[in-house]
Amino acid sequence: KEVSIRRLIAEKDRLPLSALRTLANDVDLGIRQTIVRRSDLPSDVLMTLASDRDNSIRESIAQKSNLPPEVLRTLASDRAESVRLIVASKKELPDDVVLTLASDEKLQVRQKIAERSSLPDRALKLLAQDADESIRRTIANRSDLPPEAIRIMAQDKSDTIREVIAKKATLPNDVIELLAKDENLGVRLAISRRSDLSVDVIRTLSKDGSEAVRQVIANRPNIPQDVLKALAKDKSDAIRLDVAKRGDLSADVLGTLAQDPTSAVRQIIAARKDTPGEWL
Repeated sequence: KEVSIRRLIAEKDRLPLSALRTLANDVDLGIRQTIVRRSDLPSDVLMTLASDRDNSIRESIAQKSNLPPEVLRTLASDRAESVRLIVASKKELPDDVVLTLASDEKLQVRQKIAERSSLPDRALKLLAQDADESIRRTIANRSDLPPEAIRIMAQDKSDTIREVIAKKATLPNDVIELLAKDENLGVRLAISRRSDLSVDVIRTLSKDGSEAVRQVIANRPNIPQDVLKALAKDKSDAIRLDVAKRGDLSADVLGTLAQDPTSAVRQIIAARKDTPGEWL
C-alpha cells in the first residue's frame, strides 16, 4: 500500500493487533511516529519500537508510563544517552534497571539515579565508589546508606565526603574508630563532637595532635577520670583551664591542677569548694 494510505490506517482509533505489529515495523518514520503515540500498544509492539533505529521513536517509548520491565531493560541499555536519561528519570524502576543505569558511562545518567528518593542497597554501594566526586557527594548526603556503603565512603579520597560521613546521625563503631584517626582535621573534629563515642575513641581523641580536637573532648560530659587527668596535663593552657572548670573532677585530677604552672588554673582550683585542703 502507498505511504499515504498506511498513514491513514495508522491514525485509526482502533486497529487489530496484526496491523499494529506491521505498522510498528513500517519503513516510513512518520508512520512509526504515529503508532508510537498510541495508548493501546501491547508489550511486543512496545518492545519493537523500543528497539527502533530512530532515536525519536525510542525516546517516545521511554516517555510512556507503565512500561513492562522487559521494555525498560531494553531502554536502559539504549545506545542514546537521551533515552537512558529519560528512563533514569522515571519514578518506578525495577532494581536491576536501576543497577544498570547506576553504572552508566554518562555522568548525567548516574547523577539522575543518585538523586532518586529510593535506591536498592546494591546501587548505593556501587555509586559510593563512583569515579566522579559529585556523584559520591550526592550519595554521601543520603540518609538511607547501608553500613557497607558507609564503610566505603569513610575511606573516600575526598576530605569533604569523609567529613559528611563523620557527621551522620548514626555510624557503625568501626567507622567512628577509623575516622577518629583520619588525617583531616575537619573529619576528626566532626567525630569529636559526636555524642555516641566509645571510651576508647574518647581516649584516642584526647591525645589528638590538634588542640581544637582535644578541647572539644575536654568539654564533653561524662569523661573517664583517667582522660581528665591526662588533659589536666595538656600542653595547652586553654584546655587545662577548661578541665579546671568542670564539676566532675576527682581529687587526683584536682591535685594535678592545683600544681599547674599557670596561675589562672591554680586560682580556679583554689576557689573550688571540692578541692582537698592538702592541695591548697
